Amino acid sequence: MQSYAGGAPPAVSGSPFENTCAQSTCHTGTSVTTIAGWIETNIPNEGFELDSSYTVTVSSVHIGAAKFGFCFSPQNAFGSQIGELLSINGTQLRGGGKYITHISSSINSVDSSSWSFTWQAPSAAIDSVIFYCAFNAANGNDAVSGDVIYKSSISVKSKSSMNGVGSFDNENQKIWYSAISKTLISNGSALFSSVTIMNVAGKVVTQKNGIDVDLSPLPTGLYFAVLTSSESKKQSIYKFIKTN
Repeated sequence: MQSYAGGAPPAVSGSPFENTCAQSTCHTGTSVTTIAGWIETNIPNEGFELDSSYTVTVSSVHIGAAKFGFCFSPQNAFGSQIGELLSINGTQLRGGGKYITHISSSINSVDSSSWSFTWQAPSAAIDSVIFYCAFNAANGNDAVSGDVIYKSSISVKSKSSMNGVGSFDNENQKIWYSAISKTLISNGSALFSSVTIMNVAGKVVTQKNGIDVDLSPLPTGLYFAVLTSSESKKQSIYKFIKTN
């Protein structure tokens, strides 16, 4: 980890548009493990308020590691930065403020480490933001080999887009109807292969593979979404109200 002890380079947050630090000249010979639950926030369940600030904490665990590093970025579904990052002790901004990472004095830790910083929500209306973070658990040999790379992500929704929330078998599996984009949106952790929308009479009004379905042609009113799990093929029913 010697090369980047003072902070990760930009564009290694692990988002679909970027690499992680498991690449040549950085940390070679490593695989990337995706893991859930390493990004936490104090954003309420009902969503973030526009132009408000929230604390984000990223944590990494790897027994035997002697140094830890990270690269974090808040992005939309197209890889553009959403909101503003503000560094706190032990962190610094990179890439024109799109990324936040460790500093040299915050990498030394045994078995686990965590960092906290501030994310300020945008002032313009938006459905959701995806937080991406890549982690390096280093063996402390001051070389680019032998380290372990992890990545984690969560999606957070804006309160202004909310029109009901449904929970399924797992508390992290939530969807909501966005009053902004007029679509039914997954929070990113729920894995559904298809959605069927029915009206109160039980008539199917639209079907789609995937979860982000355009509801703008439908009149206002009460609807039911039948979601099919990508893994178990189990179906769950979500009730929501479409407004305007």
